[in-house]
This record gives sequence, structure tokens and C-alpha cells, in this order.
Amino acid sequence: MRKKLIINNAFLVFFSLLLLFFASLIAIVAINNNNSKTEVQGYLHIACEVFDGDNATQTATTISKANSDIRITIIDLLGNVIIDTSDVEEFESHLDRPEIQNLGEAFMRYSKTLEIQMLYVAQLDDGYFVRVAIPLHSINTIVNWYSLIGLLSLAVILGLSILLSTSLSKRTLAPINQVIGQLGSIVNTKNYYGIDSVETLIEEINSIKAEINTKMMAIKQEKDKLDYIINDMKQGLIVISEERNMILINAYIANILNFKQEDVVNKNYLYLIRNQEIQAAIEAAFANQKVKAVDLALHGRIYLLSFNLIENSWLGRGVVVGVLDVTEQRNVEKIKREFFANASHELKSPLTSILGYQQMILEGIIDDEQAVKEATAKTIKEASRMNQIIIEMLELSKLESGIQFVDEDVFLTGIVKETIEQYQQELTKKQITVHLDLAQVTKRINHTLAVELIRNLIDNAMKYNKTKGLITITLDTKKLVIHDTGVGIPEADLSRVFERFYRVDKAKSKEQGGTGLGLAIVKHICNLYGYQINLQSVVDQQTTITIHF
Repeated sequence: MRKKLIINNAFLVFFSLLLLFFASLIAIVAINNNNSKTEVQGYLHIACEVFDGDNATQTATTISKANSDIRITIIDLLGNVIIDTSDVEEFESHLDRPEIQNLGEAFMRYSKTLEIQMLYVAQLDDGYFVRVAIPLHSINTIVNWYSLIGLLSLAVILGLSILLSTSLSKRTLAPINQVIGQLGSIVNTKNYYGIDSVETLIEEINSIKAEINTKMMAIKQEKDKLDYIINDMKQGLIVISEERNMILINAYIANILNFKQEDVVNKNYLYLIRNQEIQAAIEAAFANQKVKAVDLALHGRIYLLSFNLIENSWLGRGVVVGVLDVTEQRNVEKIKREFFANASHELKSPLTSILGYQQMILEGIIDDEQAVKEATAKTIKEASRMNQIIIEMLELSKLESGIQFVDEDVFLTGIVKETIEQYQQELTKKQITVHLDLAQVTKRINHTLAVELIRNLIDNAMKYNKTKGLITITLDTKKLVIHDTGVGIPEADLSRVFERFYRVDKAKSKEQGGTGLGLAIVKHICNLYGYQINLQSVVDQQTTITIHF
């Protein structure tokens, strides 16, 4: 860039001076010409004052003494030369000369007689034309000297301007090159040799600009990627700086607490967190103490908060608060606790009865043959109920384990009919009438689960029905409806009958051999295949369970 700037500056100076030179030269030439015309007209005026019509020679001598370069010519009215100080005989008429035809005006023209450029002017005086002329070489001398001095000055000034421009360009471009070099190093621009022209400067700036734009775009993409990952997390994240300001909060937390992220970023964490247990945990984390996770109940959900001290370059020293929704996990844990408690209780009752009866028989407390038979029958009944509980617990555990069941096309109509046939003895004993309205329905389902679903529903409809009651089973491609005229379910218990081991009337349920797991199994099978369960019941009148496929 420096060479180009020097050349450009030198050219600009040279061109400016050249224009100034030619302008002044033109002005000088014009002034000299004007002065020459004034001078020659002055000599003409003197000649006319001296000439009286008869003293042509005296007039010529007088003017020649004033200036030997002056040529004076006396011409008669016919154009004949009377006298001429050039000592050249003139025989042709001078009436056609422009200075004769335009008296008083000065004309520059080439003299064929003297073979030089002359400045002429003429006037009519006492019946004669008096003409005065001066050679132009005397006029051009000043112009030539000026041109020579001007050109020499132009060359000197041009040289000085080049030297000055070189010095100034070094000082001017040094910081520019330094800045461009630094920018180049920032964006890893290679092969940087310095700026030596305006075009190079523009190219280098455009190159660095393009590289910076590329890097900014890459940084923006990385930021967008990071923002997307952080804000799309199914966990909450809060980063707190050592100054106790929240420098990062993801969308998960903002949605939970219903605020805008920009409203709380860079504010003290006390602005958002008012729970004293959580505040104490944060401060303990800053103190590098071991901090236990904290459960926080909020809006019907349970969140687990963890606290970790971190140290890095962009944060320095801070605490990261992780927020995880553990509602389902806590509910599962609660259900498991209740399940094991209920299972223990349900298994303990028949086991206690079995042990009690057998111990009385063993110790001879019951020694009557009929009493022993009755105790043994009760023992078998309790063992059967205990066995049924264990079987249904295993089935429920299998459904909850998430294992993949093999589905096939199952003819549901046939399963309904087979189940009715299996319960025919019990139905006859309770004098229950079964009314079937069955379409030919085949569904894609696991065969064992289909049997469990239908068996449990029919089993409940039979066990909790009244003597001489009615069971109506309707099946089509959209739904399975099982209606009974049994004891019904109180409205307060309708939402809980699908829970494990839940019974409306525990004593009667045990008497009927119920385990409290049948409807829980039905619900899990329906959830597995996306079926919808609808339960309607009126106490002492009827119960209707509808399975929408």
C-alpha cells in the first residue's frame, strides 16, 4: 500500500503543479502579449507624434534610437513602402496587410521579409500609414525563462513530495499494518505481508471481515445449539456465580415458576429462591460442604434439587443447581411401599389361618374327625386364596416390568364364551343369568392378556352379583361392555377400585375369594394397549364396566 500511496501522492502533486504551471504560463503569455501590444502601440503613438508627413527618415531614426529591435515602416496610400528600418526593399503593395486593413489593432504574424514572428500595429497619419513592429523573440524570452525555471521547480518539488510522502506513509501505515496484523492473528489469517496499496487494504479488510463473519456465524450456531440443548432439557438448570447472581436459567425452570428468563438473569438468587432449606443448601455448596439433594413440592409435583460447586474459566467459582421432576418416581416408590405393605398383610392373614388350624390339629386341640375335616377345608381355602394372590401379584409385576408381549390376532368372542363355560358351575350355584350380545370380534393382542382381561371382568361380575342376578355382556369391534346387577360400588370408591389390594368391603371380598388385584390387572392391560376404561355403578343396583378399544 505504501508504494501505491507514494505514487498516487506524487502523481497528485505533479499533476497539480503541472496544472498550476500551465495556468501561470498561459497567464504570463497573455500578460506579455498584452504588454507587448501596449508597448508597440506606445511606439506607434510616438512615431505618429514625430512624423509630420515630410520627415519619414527622421522619424525612423528617432524610433530606432529608442529601441534598435523596433521596425518602423512608412507606407503611402497606394501601399508603397516609403521607408523601412529593416533595410529590406519592399516592392509589393502593403494594402492587404491585416494591420493596414485594421488600423490601431495589433497583429502577430510571420514576416516573410525578416522570416521571424513579429507584432504589428499601424495608424494613418498626415496622408501616410505609419506601421510599427517588434520581434516576438524578445517577448518569448521571458516565457522561455519562466518555463525553464518552472519545470526545474516542478522536478524539485516532485522529488521532495516523494521523499515526504515516503516518510509520512511509513508513519501513517505503521499503525494500520499493526492493527490489520492483529486482526489477522485473531482470525488466523495466514500469509500476511503488510499493506502496500489501497486495494490491498480493502482486500485484507474484506478478507478479515469475511473470516470474522464466518467465525461469528460459527459461534452463533454453537450458542444456538447450546441454548437449544439447555432449554430443551427435561431438567431444570440454574447457574449461580460467586457474587450470588443467577447467570443462567433454562426454560424448564422458567416454565415451572412462570417467569421470563430475561427478568431474572443476573439477579441475586434470593430474588427467585425463597425456600430457606434451598438457600442453606446453596450456601453450603459454596462452602464446599457435602450437600444432600432436597425434595421440593410445587404445584402438585415433586422436584429433586441437587447442588454442585464448579470452577471454570467462564464462571470462575459458582454453584450449579439441578432440578429434576421425580413425581412419578416418588409415586412409584409410594405405590411399591404400599404394595409390599398390602401384600405382606394379604399374605399374612391366610398364612396365619393356615398355621393356626394346622397347629390345633397337630396339638390335638381339634380331634373330632368332622372338625378336622372342616379345619383342613378352611386351610385349603386359605392356601388357595394365598396362591391366587401370589399368581396375580406375579402377573401384575410382569405387566409393570415393561417386557414385550407377543401379540397375535385373538378371537375375543371365543374367549368370552370359553370364560362363561368355565364359570358355569358358579353361575348355576348363584342362579345368575348370563345374556350375551356378541359380534364376531378379532383384535391384535397377547392371547394370555386377553384371557386375563375378560376373565377378571366376568369374575368380578359373578362374585359381587346378587343371587338370581343378571350379567349382560356386549361385544363389538369398538367396545366390550359387562353389566351386572350386583352390590354396586359407592361413588366415593369409584376412583380407587383399580388400585392394588383395594376393596370396597374387605370382609365380603375375602369371603368371595377376592384378592383386590383383578381390576388393577385389567387397568394395566388396558394401558398397555391404549384401551379406555369407563366404570358406572349404583349401590345395590348395578355395575357397568365398558372397555373402549
